[in-house]
Amino acid sequence: MNILAHASILRSKLRGIQPGAIQVELRLGYSLEDSIVLSSLKRVRPIMLTTLTTVIGLLPLSLQGGEMWRPMANTIIFGLSVSSIVGVILCPVLYTVLFKGSFQNYSWNERVIREKTTND
Repeated sequence: MNILAHASILRSKLRGIQPGAIQVELRLGYSLEDSIVLSSLKRVRPIMLTTLTTVIGLLPLSLQGGEMWRPMANTIIFGLSVSSIVGVILCPVLYTVLFKGSFQNYSWNERVIREKTTND
């Protein structure tokens, strides 16, 4: 099977899972591109704050933790940083590719953000 067939299978399986933030925005009537941007904006603050506080908390162990704690702290810091980047950047990009979104002529609509801030 080629890569497009795998993407098609993955896309069909993704439709059967519980609705995530992007599906919720789509059901509220926003376009695919607006839904991706809005859900990414919602997720970026909690993900980055959690990552930042955990990394800052693990820095003392990473710098002066001793033989056993230093490698563990470095591994956790690296893994958490990489997974945060994947969650914030790669997931919306993959969603756009799999569901055939296009940001070529996309322009942000201020009305959308005003509606979301007054409704949430």
